[in-house]
Amino acid sequence: MKKTKFLALICLMMAMFCTLATSCKDDDDEGSSSLEGTWRSVSSTYTDENGKTHESDLTGDSDYMLFIITSTTITEKYYYNGKLEDDYTYTYSIKGNKIIDDEGDDGAYKISGNTLTITYTDDEDGTTTVLVLKRQ
Repeated sequence: MKKTKFLALICLMMAMFCTLATSCKDDDDEGSSSLEGTWRSVSSTYTDENGKTHESDLTGDSDYMLFIITSTTITEKYYYNGKLEDDYTYTYSIKGNKIIDDEGDDGAYKISGNTLTITYTDDEDGTTTVLVLKRQ
């Protein structure tokens, strides 16, 4: 009888441990895949209508972009020579892997760890911009 109670107690403790371990892992996974947060530019490339690729200079210590993303808005801040020069905020929605802004423009996004990659393609002239950001 004592052995049965002991085994039942061990099984119960193991079940509780597995439940706690699983719930903690799920919370961490959700946080790392969320768009919400502050993101800083790492690299930016622009491919023009002739297929020529250009690197952006908004990736350094004094010239960079910040994207501050909430559940409903994106604020883009542009810093030149370490000073805030331009910023604007707009609303957005998500459809599949697309970020759609309040004017209907969209960009495909992908999150891998602490890296967010957004690809915008202009339907009119075929130009493409790929922006890579790191979570702050």
